[in-house]
Amino acid sequence: MMYSEKDQVIALAGIVQSAKLVNQIATTGLVDSYAVETSINSVLMLDSASVESVYGDIHGLNTGLKQLIDQLSGTASANRDITRYVLSLLYLEGRLRKKPDTLNSLKSGIEFASSQVKHFSLLHTNVLSSLASLYVKTISDLGPKILVNGEKKFLSQEDNIFKIRSLLLAGIRSAVLWRQCNGSKWQLLFGRAKILSSAKELLQQKSEKEFLH
Repeated sequence: MMYSEKDQVIALAGIVQSAKLVNQIATTGLVDSYAVETSINSVLMLDSASVESVYGDIHGLNTGLKQLIDQLSGTASANRDITRYVLSLLYLEGRLRKKPDTLNSLKSGIEFASSQVKHFSLLHTNVLSSLASLYVKTISDLGPKILVNGEKKFLSQEDNIFKIRSLLLAGIRSAVLWRQCNGSKWQLLFGRAKILSSAKELLQQKSEKEFLH
């Protein structure tokens, strides 16, 4: 399959969205459930017709696109923790690619979570618990653990722990997609202006579609 620059930006926005949502849960305990559903559902999309369809549609990536623009523009909304989470997810994905056994375990675990969704809702505790456990079993040992900064009162809640780990797994899913779209660390270093322009264009297209409807 041929991947476009738009595909790369969508996948990158997926990573950023996961990181942003983790940050929001850890620091405020509040999060947009639609964005969370979009990100976590992407984990279950092992076979998709297009990059955009991994996320349902572009509307579900509103949070990620806006934060990606903020991160690259260096606005007041840019966040160092989000940058750190994104870079850590990309690093862990690189380690994951070299572990075929871990990839197989990951796929089996995702298939099990998918079967659970048929009986429970996507954000049901049973589903999030399975995805969180899968993250710990497959991703946590690949390299340095991602240390999430936030308020103890939010980080100590079991539901939040499940959501955070599930969202980190979603970040890995998007990182896999980013690599499949031929994304690289060099683009993040030297192609920032191009990525920023594409992200703004995607957000503008989304706004225009909403206006027409």
